[in-house]
Amino acid sequence: MRILCFLPDLDGGGAQRTLINLAATFKRAGHEVILSAAQAEGPARAWIDPSVETIAVGSGQLRNALLPLARLLRVRRPDVVLSSVIDANIVAAAARALAGMPRSKLVVRETNSQRARSDIG
Repeated sequence: MRILCFLPDLDGGGAQRTLINLAATFKRAGHEVILSAAQAEGPARAWIDPSVETIAVGSGQLRNALLPLARLLRVRRPDVVLSSVIDANIVAAAARALAGMPRSKLVVRETNSQRARSDIG
């Protein structure tokens, strides 16, 4: 199976850790895996398994990733697109639609941000 994991950046957060770990696990299970990010530099880059192909899209800005990600999807034709973080999820959904890939599965992951919650000290 071809799997593309999409992140907005490689900052050192939990969303990045989760998708990077999933990408490595999928690769070890024998799947073809691409990890793509709008900003492909950052502390989380050190967490990426060297066997996982990494492709930067978007010139470092998530808003610029839509068309490059759609092109990547058209060329690589993943069976599954995984994304995490609300803005990246929106870009992934729009890129999938632009790429004309209705049969590929889109899996989005969203989490609570502790910074946005007033009930956590």
